Amino acid sequence: MVMLQVRPGQDILLPTSARLKAISCKYMNQICIPQYRNRSTILHLPTEIVTNICRNVLSLYEYTYVGSIQHQRTLVMLICKRLRAIVSSEPTLWSFIPVAGPFPNFAMIDRLLRHARNTPLHFYLDLRSDDPESHWCTPAMMETLVGGYIVPRMSQVQKLTFIVDRIKVVDSIYTYIASTPGPILREFKLVAGYIVDMEPLSIKDTFGPSRHSAPFFGGHYPSLSSLAVHYASIDHASFDIRNISELDLTGHKVIHPGLFMSIVASVAQLKALTLRHTGPAFEPQTPNSPVANLVHLEKLALGGMDAAYMRYILSLLRCPNVREFGLSTIAEPDIEGVWSAISERHQQTQSFQHVTTLQLFDIAELAGMSLGRPSAYTAFISSLFRLEVLRIRRVSPAYISIMSAQNVDAALVSLPSLHVLEVCGLVEDVGGSDDSGSRGSAEIEPVAITDLAKLLKDLFHSRNGLWNVSRLHLDGDEWDMAGEGRRKRFLEAMVALGDACPRICWDARTVFFNDYYDSEEI
Repeated sequence: MVMLQVRPGQDILLPTSARLKAISCKYMNQICIPQYRNRSTILHLPTEIVTNICRNVLSLYEYTYVGSIQHQRTLVMLICKRLRAIVSSEPTLWSFIPVAGPFPNFAMIDRLLRHARNTPLHFYLDLRSDDPESHWCTPAMMETLVGGYIVPRMSQVQKLTFIVDRIKVVDSIYTYIASTPGPILREFKLVAGYIVDMEPLSIKDTFGPSRHSAPFFGGHYPSLSSLAVHYASIDHASFDIRNISELDLTGHKVIHPGLFMSIVASVAQLKALTLRHTGPAFEPQTPNSPVANLVHLEKLALGGMDAAYMRYILSLLRCPNVREFGLSTIAEPDIEGVWSAISERHQQTQSFQHVTTLQLFDIAELAGMSLGRPSAYTAFISSLFRLEVLRIRRVSPAYISIMSAQNVDAALVSLPSLHVLEVCGLVEDVGGSDDSGSRGSAEIEPVAITDLAKLLKDLFHSRNGLWNVSRLHLDGDEWDMAGEGRRKRFLEAMVALGDACPRICWDARTVFFNDYYDSEEI
């Protein structure tokens, strides 16, 4: 063991083995701050240990912006000559290749590829545009980025992520990738930050093949274990996904029932499943109707469905070991019925008895919820005795205030095992909808930071059903954009709570259900 001083008066022990990834990154981030460099003994550690520490710091892609990975690496290299030499000579610290518009930095891409040499690569391309009328991702740009950089290196690519906002870009990516083998590709994500509002999936929807197809997965990618393809129709079974452990089929609308069942039946080791605006076409249930037995499934995310279809999809899935459950994109006309369907299914089969993480994203407020009235949601969440992490984003503040003692119904919500609460981008008036039943963006307004600060302070002051919450995760950028000094005044108010104040982290940027929403969109 090695003693490492990360700040005056605070020491941690580092194991002299390769298992440094288990070290908490709250300490690792502090190491990179130059003001501690003269007090830290990190520079006296063996090169292998320092390399693993740097790899741990620079690998937190899910908690940061794409650009900040470059910033972190630069910050480490500016500490001293030794760290600069170590980082420069370690290819795995340069294997993450981010690309974003409207002016991609090709010189930076070339530099990253030179440093990465022959190490497995992770390409992360954000192809969205701020101006829908003048999209920067033209056919010529796609030829340069995909045809020039990615396709020639597919034998070296281990992870490949595209974030798009246009169907035409989806088609273009398929054209380039379809016939290109990727022997070590483990993770492929073609996801949509936002394309179009879609109507909730209904039992009245019928199966109809689409021209946007995804036939190329399987034989070309024998190592593929994580697959996310949005807005691409799966209307045939010409690909092999037996080795897939994570599957996201957002935006596919209805799939042929027989094909859907064959897909889930063939993925024997499926551990994560996301079905939003997608699922099998409705068929009347009989005692002999097939069901999907997903005994290894640990993560389940559902959304974009009306209440009747939610009941139908829950009746098809047998997943007794779910540890993480997520609900997203539910509009006001359906929210009461959806929560009732989930709560009733849980009461009948105990399907969610092992849930430790609950994610709520972009869902409407229940009628009377802000007044603390009993609801299917309060009944459901109160039955999750093992719930440890609650993450909410782009929802009504009522989903938090329901746990405050200021509400009459607060006593019904008791979460003794909860120790992490993540709050990001709360919105008011999320119940509005347009004629199609979709969420209406015009009715959604962000909650003022001052109101959110008061809500959180009251919540932790009462502590009602949150006795054991020790960490509160917030979006630091959201607070910074709200004005000078807001974060400081909030912290001063929280410190006044004494022992009731949790540790506050400003990293609530975690990906929700493979979505990539920026704070400007909230």
